[in-house]
Amino acid sequence: KTTMKHLHTELKEIISKFGIEYIFFITDTFLAMSEKEFDEFCEMYSEFKLPFFMNTRPETVTERRAKKLKEVNCGRVNIGVEHGNSTFRAEVVGRAYKNELAVKAFDYMYEAGISTVSNNIVGYPDETRSLIFDSIELTRKLKCTDINAFTFSPYHGTSLRGLCVKKKYLNKDQLAHIYVTDSLLSMPSISKEEIRGLMKTFILYSRLPRSYWKDIKIAESETEEGIEKYNELMALYKKEYKQAPIAKD
Repeated sequence: KTTMKHLHTELKEIISKFGIEYIFFITDTFLAMSEKEFDEFCEMYSEFKLPFFMNTRPETVTERRAKKLKEVNCGRVNIGVEHGNSTFRAEVVGRAYKNELAVKAFDYMYEAGISTVSNNIVGYPDETRSLIFDSIELTRKLKCTDINAFTFSPYHGTSLRGLCVKKKYLNKDQLAHIYVTDSLLSMPSISKEEIRGLMKTFILYSRLPRSYWKDIKIAESETEEGIEKYNELMALYKKEYKQAPIAKD
């Protein structure tokens, strides 16, 4: 197929010209392709076999694909889980799939020996603390190497931005960008401070045993005690729980 030919030409050129050692394929959902296209990619890329990583969605991952990706030296996959409540994910986020499918997607990659990142978003319109914990609970079941939690960003042109403006959670002229750290939304369901605290501690809730959850709650706050507790728990996470593929209660 022409696109694979183009990709092959480009790869050959940049690898020889710049001595590339690791590749990131920049596309929102790398595996959103037919089996035929996927096989064509694997065949084309087997000539290079440089380690690479990419973004995809749980719905696009199969056991067969995970094995073939490993064969062509895929080193890491960022998987956009986005949210852990299947109803909220379907109705608000517009992603209709069952949680079991996400668990399987990470299992397949883990079994194939490919490193994974679970990408999550917190602070969706009308989200609550309880809904954010649904995302944490799902993440605890995933065999992911790393975990990301990003703040929801109401980009222009998206239906969710329209909803935010309609509900007066956001000024219609306010610009959103990829580097948003604090939520741009003012909502009755959850405060900006709580979103910030949960985003900061998402990885701790997802990885540490539940016996630490009371301490993690303290670590959410920006007080002196909260910052001290956060630093203490992050040190514990890095020492004891960073490599754990699944949360241990």
